[in-house]
Amino acid sequence: MKKALNQPEKTSIRYPAPLAHPASANHMEILLFLSIALRAQTLKLSLTQRGPRNSSMKMLVWNCQGLAQPKAVRALRFLIRETKADVVFISEVKSPLSPLISNSLKALNFTKSAFSPPIEKSGGLILAWKDNINLTILSTHSNFFHTSILDSNNSWLFTPVYVPCNHIKKNLFWKDIGSLNKNPTLPWLLAGDLNDILDQKEKKGGLSFTSSSTHRLCQDLNDNGLIDLGFTGYPFTWCNKRKGIHNIQQRLDRGVGNDGWISLYPLALVNHLTPVASDHSPITISTTREPRLPTPFKFEEMWLEDNSCIDTVRKSWNIPSVGSPPFKLVTKIKNAKQDLRIWNKENFGNFFKKANELKLKLDAMQYLDKTDSNGILSKKLQEELDSWLLRADIYWRQKAKEKWIKDGDANTRY
Repeated sequence: MKKALNQPEKTSIRYPAPLAHPASANHMEILLFLSIALRAQTLKLSLTQRGPRNSSMKMLVWNCQGLAQPKAVRALRFLIRETKADVVFISEVKSPLSPLISNSLKALNFTKSAFSPPIEKSGGLILAWKDNINLTILSTHSNFFHTSILDSNNSWLFTPVYVPCNHIKKNLFWKDIGSLNKNPTLPWLLAGDLNDILDQKEKKGGLSFTSSSTHRLCQDLNDNGLIDLGFTGYPFTWCNKRKGIHNIQQRLDRGVGNDGWISLYPLALVNHLTPVASDHSPITISTTREPRLPTPFKFEEMWLEDNSCIDTVRKSWNIPSVGSPPFKLVTKIKNAKQDLRIWNKENFGNFFKKANELKLKLDAMQYLDKTDSNGILSKKLQEELDSWLLRADIYWRQKAKEKWIKDGDANTRY
């Protein structure tokens, strides 16, 4: 039987042993607060997930250079949570679609997906989107997906791509892309690793870029009526990770759109993110630039596994207050929320803060000379970041109230 839209799923609440059999009315009040906080959060999530969709949309696009390693999958999960992406495109997967990857996407509410398998051990594409995204696959190719998206009654095309490095395959790719452009007036966004740059400013190190190469990408984009959308962040999205004079960096990953798409989303923003577990930086494409809103209070059930949570609530609950019984209850709840915010930040929020601090350091490292010492420091920061991502991953597994994959991170065979 289909559930009513506003019917929240039942939440089982487990209490630590000291409060399993409360002996006083005060304890009962505390348990009441915990119960209300959890059930209110469940109801809010239930209504939010089924409510009308905001017109703002964000795409995460990343050449991961292989998802066979657990740290790459951890990085993907972290990127999805951090960016709050609605659509995710992963290229160069280089392996079959494993249960670890598919279950991770489902656990992050990406209930729909498409997969283009790799040829031997190269290539491979994944496109995933949330249930509230009205996306239709029009065609699947070894190097791209061609899709249609309906957003707030606006229909437009989205083509996430991976352009081959080989010159002959690259020409065939753009020929196939040209065949998709049957209606130039329909808004169109194309994004991914284009494996080319537009001018010398998009390359640092190595041999000077030839004018014929820059002309090739310019011509391919012009032939399809596509315009580069620009970016924010570090100017290059790929690095060969070599040191000194052998280091080369280029802006290979980008978003491009036609006049119709740019007119539809004039405030669209492409953002270059910190590279994690790949030589390529992930990029996000947001259709709007929304101001950041204050984070609402959320009571996490996993807090109940820590007895200090109960102590925190008890301490704030016992603060004397005057007034009517309803006013006293509201005051106690308000005090408990404030104290739990501080408690959470001190006990659970530190690994997110640490991960973001490490990402900022890695961002700064990109601007430094590629010396041996800087290379060693960068590698050390990457390893430290991965260890904090692992801690964050454990937290999210607990928060989901289910184990995504039993010992999944120990399984590297796909």
